[in-house]
Amino acid sequence: MVRTTHSRRRILQASGVAIATALAGCGGGGSSDEDESTDADVTVTLGGDPSYDPQTVEITVGQTVAWEAAKGNHFLSLQSGPEESDWAGTGASAIAADQVHTHTFEVAGTYEYSSNSLSGTGSVVVSE
Repeated sequence: MVRTTHSRRRILQASGVAIATALAGCGGGGSSDEDESTDADVTVTLGGDPSYDPQTVEITVGQTVAWEAAKGNHFLSLQSGPEESDWAGTGASAIAADQVHTHTFEVAGTYEYSSNSLSGTGSVVVSE
C-alpha cells in the first residue's frame, strides 16, 4: 500500500491557486448593466461642472445612455420612472472616476435619478 502525505504548505499553495482562478472573472471595475463598451447614444458626465452634464437627455426607446464619472464615486438611484422599467440605477455598484455605467432604455417615460455624491437630479426622457 502506498501512502501519500501532503504538507500544509502544498495544500495552502493548491488552495491559493484555486481561489485565485475562481476569482479571476469576478474582478473588474465600473458598473454596467450591459457591457463595458462606450457605444452609447448619449453620455452624461458626473461630478464635473455642472454636476450632471447634460442634466437632461432625450432619447428614443432602444437607445443607450452612458454615465461617466469625472471624479468621485457615484451610486445612481432612480427617484421616479415608469413602473414597467427595469432600470433602478446602479444598485450596489459605484461608478468610480474614469469608469462608465451604461443602460439601454426599453420603456418610454421620464426617469429622474440622483447620485449619492452630487446635489440635484438628472433625467432621461425616453420617447417612442
